[in-house]
Formats: sequence, structure tokens, C-alpha cells
Amino acid sequence: MEQDGSDVDLSDDDLDPLTAEQCRTKLLLLLEERKRKNRLEERLVLKMRNLNDQLAEKRDQVEGLQRTLETEQAKVENEVRTRRAERQKRLSEMDVRIRQYLTEVLFRSKQQPKALANKEGGAEQDQQLAKPASAGGSSANLSMILVSYFKPGTSERCDLRYRVNETTSVRQLRYDSCKYWQLDGDEFVVRTSVGSKVQGDMMVHEIFKDGEIAQVFLLPRIMNNTVVSEAEKKSILPKTGKLGRKSASLEEGAMLAGIGATGEQELRKCGGGSLMVKIAELKPSEYLARIRFRDILVYLLLALMWAWLWLSNQRWPGQSFAIVEDMARVLVHDDFYQINSTAQALVWWQRSYSRFLSPPFTQYNLPFGFLRLRQQKVQYTTCPSPILSLGEALLAGRNCTDDSAPETSGMLSEGLYAYWNHVDSHGRIKGGNYGRGPTPPYMYTSDGKLYTLQGSSGESFDSSGYLVDYNLMEDAPLVATSIEQDILAFHQNNWLDARTRLITWSVTVYNPHYDLFLSLDYILETPPGGQALARIQVMPFRPNNRETDQENMEAATFHIRLLCALYVLFSVIPMEVAARERVYKAGGKYLITLMGIADQMIVLTTFVAYFWQLVLFGQDATVDVMRDGKTQFQHFAQDAERYRVAFEVDGLLVIFLMVRLSRYLAISRRIYLLWKALDRLARRFFYLMAVNVMLLIFWTFLGNTLFGRMYNDEHWHSIRISLISVFRLYRGDGRFLWMPDLRQSLQRDTSFYVAASCYAVCFYGSLVLLLQKTFVALAIESFALIKLSYDPRSQANWNRERIFRWVLPDLVYNMGATLVERLEQKLSQDKT
Repeated sequence: MEQDGSDVDLSDDDLDPLTAEQCRTKLLLLLEERKRKNRLEERLVLKMRNLNDQLAEKRDQVEGLQRTLETEQAKVENEVRTRRAERQKRLSEMDVRIRQYLTEVLFRSKQQPKALANKEGGAEQDQQLAKPASAGGSSANLSMILVSYFKPGTSERCDLRYRVNETTSVRQLRYDSCKYWQLDGDEFVVRTSVGSKVQGDMMVHEIFKDGEIAQVFLLPRIMNNTVVSEAEKKSILPKTGKLGRKSASLEEGAMLAGIGATGEQELRKCGGGSLMVKIAELKPSEYLARIRFRDILVYLLLALMWAWLWLSNQRWPGQSFAIVEDMARVLVHDDFYQINSTAQALVWWQRSYSRFLSPPFTQYNLPFGFLRLRQQKVQYTTCPSPILSLGEALLAGRNCTDDSAPETSGMLSEGLYAYWNHVDSHGRIKGGNYGRGPTPPYMYTSDGKLYTLQGSSGESFDSSGYLVDYNLMEDAPLVATSIEQDILAFHQNNWLDARTRLITWSVTVYNPHYDLFLSLDYILETPPGGQALARIQVMPFRPNNRETDQENMEAATFHIRLLCALYVLFSVIPMEVAARERVYKAGGKYLITLMGIADQMIVLTTFVAYFWQLVLFGQDATVDVMRDGKTQFQHFAQDAERYRVAFEVDGLLVIFLMVRLSRYLAISRRIYLLWKALDRLARRFFYLMAVNVMLLIFWTFLGNTLFGRMYNDEHWHSIRISLISVFRLYRGDGRFLWMPDLRQSLQRDTSFYVAASCYAVCFYGSLVLLLQKTFVALAIESFALIKLSYDPRSQANWNRERIFRWVLPDLVYNMGATLVERLEQKLSQDKT
């Protein structure tokens, strides 16, 4: 136990009895203790560092709060001190200004005290912008002027305070100002506040008069300017003696200077005509501000979308044909219009049914489903007794019809019933059931499968009647045999007689070359008068417009048109209403103007066409729509009518779109003035035309009452003849009124000529002299408006910068201008 050293004292007091092994053990223990103390020291140092950081953060926070507290405590004192200083400054400036005014009033000194150099703020700028009176026109104290620039097409004014000295020229002022606003210095001129143009080689301090506001305007240069301002005309008037200017009018001075009469002077000579141009209307510059480039693009896009839709349905020359006209020639529609009776109707059908079953009709077209032959009858009734006593023998053996009572009996003909249901010795129905529909022709039927048809007389006919169907999709020879036998049976059993009022043939045809279905309806009215009225209704249609790739591309154009219509609704119309409010204070009136109605109709027709084409004709597939037509008769006239209405809506869209695009031609000043003059002239013309029509009606009825009824004159005995007589008087032919033949002269009373003279004088005074002269005066007035208002000079310089400003939005233009300017600066630096 003693050898391993486990019981040895390891204290520092007694080291002699320790062995080498015990010393090594003690050394390791001491090293371990030192490491532990070092780790403890590191942790303590880290903790102290964190505490110091937190303390510094707290100290900064406390110092910030103390500074905030001190600032808030001194805020009131600082505000009081600032107000006191500002008040003292204003009082001192007011004292200086009062002393200057008193000096001028008391001593009438020509030398104005110089502005205080150590003064700042608005008072110093007012002294610098207002040129004081000085002797000899010198203005040594003029150190700043105000340069104003109006943005094109707007009333927004931009101001620039420009410092000048005695050596500053007008040319330098113009170029510096144009550079500040990024304008071309050669395209602008400088004018004073009184309208006088100044030359570029003049000094700035020499262009103002004594006491004149030191303000100039930067205006576009007009190369062929012929208008002289009032200030320029006054400055060039001749002077006489010490009194200076001659006491002559500006017009006389202008004539002496060789200028000639101006447009304003011409307007003064027109009296009330000068008020025409003072009506509250848009100026051409303000009107141009309403013409936005993006609006033109939207309307052009609408027009291009319609043009693409129209061209996509067209064929190249040599591949296209008129499907409706060609079908009319093949089926010989002209023969149908020559039918005069019900008997001829069956004869026409006997000659024409084969055309529906044989080439060339079936070579290029496919009869789809059933053909329906239908008639409507009325009942017989007792003939009324004759009004004249001609005897009852006149009505013997005659049957009269009651057109207000349609025939709805269950059995029309026993013989036709026997034919239709008789079976011959070969076990085959005698009438032939090949291709025949289930409905017998002797039974009154109202199945609702035939839509209402309208005849030539305008009367509408429902789907009821006596009818028979034939399936044209079965074997053509067998169907032809059935039709031929049925026609003979109809003749023998008088299926069509004097009671028949309507005969129709309805069939649906498919043309694979154009991928179109056609609804054909032959309508023959036989009124009791005896004259048959024929009408053929052929309407193409497609049950679905979103099945092929081309139709899907056409559907995409409808989506684009819808977006354009939304832009017109939420951008163009509000802009036009707001622009009208700025001028007329009644923006809602834009909606009843021609352009407002055009915008509303464009939006409405686009919405209707979108939902009509893509919703109504885009739900059910063609196979599903046409499936029932293979097993029974199906009438598609209503679908064809809807298809036709969709194209009519597109036609209305194009009409209003062209009206709207015509407005943008007014971007030319000449067209704008013509547009406004024609608008004013058209409204007055329509009013006078209405007055003219009312007067014509009045003089027609007055002539008929006065001469036709009182004097029994043959030229006025009816309203129609009286209207012709009025037109003869209007043309200047009055011989029939004053110079009749000898027989009429003997019959007429003297009072007739007195009445005729008064009538003619009043007629010519009201119609010929008043209205015709008024029409001429309105035309001359509009011409004078154009002549006096039209200025042949260019109102705006359409340079590259102005074009870009008009085409691009403000944000895009400003970004592009900044990039171009930086690029130019970089290129200039690279060159230097």
C-alpha cells in the first residue's frame, strides 16, 4: 500500500517524503486546477463584456431621452424666439420699403435706392422681379427676372427665376431657359408681359419700361406670323411733335404702317357675327388634348379585329362562291314566285321535288333530316245576304270562308285516310312508307317543332296545320316514289282547296364546303282575294362557333374586342365627360352627343356580340344540336335568325366605330373648324327642315280646305292632289291657280282669285322667301365662320419631341428622356 503512494501526504508543506510518481500525480492535479481557473476567468471576462455592452446601450438610451426632453422643454422658447426674429425681420423690411416710398413721394427722386444686399426671402425677390423707375432707362439694380413657360396643350404654367446682370443678353436668357426645360432654343422666342417680342442681341435690363414687371414669356416661334399684337402696333405708330404719339386709332396707325386689316377688325365689321366665335366651345389646342394616341390605337384595334373576322370567313378568288344565290339557281326559285293558286302549288312541287334529291344540288349540298310540307286551312261558313237586291241565285252553289276560324278538325279527308292506311296485295302500304314521317296529312297537328314564320304580307303563322314529313337522308329513288304517289293522292282528295291560306315547305341543308347549315322555308300565302303571295327564306347558320381551330382563333378576337370595349367604358368615356365638364360644366351631356352615343353603342354592341357569339353559340356541340334532326323533323329557323342577328350587331358596331374614328380626323385644324361649322349648320338645317315640313303640311291642308271644299277646284280636291299643287307652287309654277282654261274661268268667282292671291303671297313669303333665304344665310354664316376663324399657320410644331410626348405616356417619356440625356452626357465625356 505504501508503494502506490495512495496514502502519501500531497500538501505543499512536506515534499521530501514524496516519490517521483507522487510528484507527477500532484503536478497533473495542479495543471487541471489551473485549466479550470482559466476557463472560469474567460467566462467572467465574457460576462463582464456583455454587461458593459448592455450598460452602454442603456446609457445611449438614457442620453437620447434626455436630449428629447431638453428639446421639448426648449421648443416653446425656440418658437417664440423664431417668431420674434421673423417679426423683427418683417418690420425692418417694411421700414425700408416705407422709407423708399416716402423718398419717392417726397423728393420724387429718379434714382431709386438699391435693394439691400443682406436681405433674403420673398421681399428681396419682389424687389428683384419688379424693375424700378430709373433715369435714362438704366436698371443697374435688376438682378432677377421671372421666365414663364406654358406646356403645350395645357394651361399649366412653369416659372423660372433667372438671375441677370448688365451683360446678360436675351439670346443667352432664351437658350438657358430652353436648356432648363429641355427645349430647342431656336424654336422659341421671348415676349414681355405686354406682348412685345424682343430681339436676341438686346440686353435683358433694356427690354423693360419704367415700372414694368420684370417677367418674360417663352413662346413657340411662328415663322410665318402675320398677326401683330396691340402693343407692337402701338409702338410703331408715328410720332408728332413733343406730344409723342398721334391721337389716331390703332386701325389708322396700322393702315399707315402698311399692315392691313386683321381678323379681329374684320369681325368687328360683322356686327352680330362676331359673337359666333365667342360661344363657349373648346379651343383647337384644348380639343387636341382630348385626342390621345392610345385611344386611336384601341379604336383601330377594334376595326382590325372586325376586318380579320370578316377576312377569315372569305375564300380566295377562284375558291369562293355565292352559296345562297347558287342554291336559288339550282332549285329554280323563280318558278316558285310565279305560283298563283293552290293547284299550281302542287304542280310546282311535283316538278321541283326531284331537285332536292338529285344532282347538282346533292352533289354540293347534303339535305339534312326531314322535309316538311304543311298547310293551314280555315272553315266554311254561310255566305251573307247580298246588300243589293240581285237575287239569291248569285250565291247558289257557292261556299264562303271564315278567315277568323281556322280548321282544326281531326279528320280532313276520308279518302286520304283510306289511301294512307290501305295495304296492297304485296303487303306494302300503297302510299309508300319509304322516307315518310310518322305524321299523317289528314290529321290536324300542332307539335311546336316549327317556329313561327312570317309571310310576304307581314302576317305571322304558327306551327300548327296539316302536314307531312319526308326523310331526305334515305334512299333518294324510294323517297321520290313516295312523294310522287302522295302528290297524286293530294290531287285526287283535294288536300289543297279554297280554304287553304298557307302552304310551307321547310328543310335544312348542310354545305360541307363552307361548313354551314342553311334553313330553307318556302312560304306561300293564299288570301281570299285570289292573288298568291310567295316568299323564300334562306338563312345560313352554325350551331356552334367554337369547335375548329379557326373558330377558336376567332373567339380570341372576341376576347380582345371585349378588353377594348372595357377600355372605352372606363377610360375614354370618363375622360370625355371630365373634359366637357371643364368647358360646359355639364359633362353628362357628352352621353347624348354624336360621339357619346357612338361610344356607348360600341360598348353595348361589343358586349352583345361577345355573349351572343361565345355564349349562345358556344354551349352545345353541333352533334348534340343536330342529333334529333335525323330521327324526326327539326326546324332550325330560330337558330338561323339568331345567327343573322349576331352579324347585324357586328354591322352596327362597324358603323359606330367608323363614326368614332372620323372624329380623329379633326386633329387637323382645318378639319376641326369644318367639323364644328358643319355641326352647327346641321343642327340648324334639321330644325329648319322640320319647320319646312310642318309648313308644307299646313299649306296643303289649307289649300284643300279653301279651294277644294269651298270652290271645288280640281287641283285641290284631295290631299294627294293638293300636295302636288303645293309642290308646283314651290317650284314656281302658279299658272294653274291664276290662269285656268275658259271653262274654269266662267265657273270661278271673283273671291277665288282674291283668296288665291292672298294664299300665294303668304305661301311665298313663308316658304320661298323666308326659309330658302334662311338656308342660304346659314350656309354663308358657316362659311364666314370658317373664313374668319381659320388660321393657315401651323398651331404646333410637330417635331420629334412633341411626337414622342403625344405617343408615349408621361412616365415612359420621362424615363426615356432621362436615359437619353445620360447617354448623351456619357458620350460627350468620352469624346472629351
